[in-house]
Amino acid sequence: MIKKCIVVLLIFLLHLSCVFADSKIDLKEIERILELPEEEINIARAKLTIDKIVDPSINIDQYLAKIDQIVNDIKELAGTERPDCKAINTYLYKKGPWNNYKVYSYNLNDPTCKDLKNNLLSTYLDTKKGNCTSMPILYYSIARSFNYAFYLAKAPNHIFLMAMQKGGKYAHCDPTYKGCVYTRDYYIKEFTISQKALDNGLYLRPLTNKEAVSVLLAQASVFYGKNN
Repeated sequence: MIKKCIVVLLIFLLHLSCVFADSKIDLKEIERILELPEEEINIARAKLTIDKIVDPSINIDQYLAKIDQIVNDIKELAGTERPDCKAINTYLYKKGPWNNYKVYSYNLNDPTCKDLKNNLLSTYLDTKKGNCTSMPILYYSIARSFNYAFYLAKAPNHIFLMAMQKGGKYAHCDPTYKGCVYTRDYYIKEFTISQKALDNGLYLRPLTNKEAVSVLLAQASVFYGKNN
């Protein structure tokens, strides 16, 4: 199954090489990421690598260092090496000296990302204005740094998080809405998800890292195609 997934994604990369033909971006680094073992894939690095298609000036290591600094700041805020989600939410969504009194929030000025740069993780880290892609990825990266079993998940035109709880059940956490927890039924109703889509595993299930990268690639191709 893993090998089949890699083959499908590499075929998709061939499609992307056509979509991004004028971007002067080498897709070999993305291909290399997809060939890594599942547990070695860094989603933030993958997202930033894809983002370089839009902005080749992005310094990936610099932005990964920013995320590491956020993780350390949250540890300091919580006074523990493994802060809970309440500490993450406080750091990101409540004004205080820990975030220079400027919270991380949804970019209401460009909700559909007409400006491609507003879909970038680097933009979110620089401006603290994000969307339903960059916001979950930052939250996911932070939570994973604390060894919490968080996974990216999809709803129609939306990305959120699923967190494994005791007993194997999942909580649905949405960084776009300040880390609030919603029920599965909420997403089904809010996004009008059919039973067939659920049965086919299209939505509302935890994504593997390779699947998450493929979702980000597909999204990038749509955004780039619409704007070029």
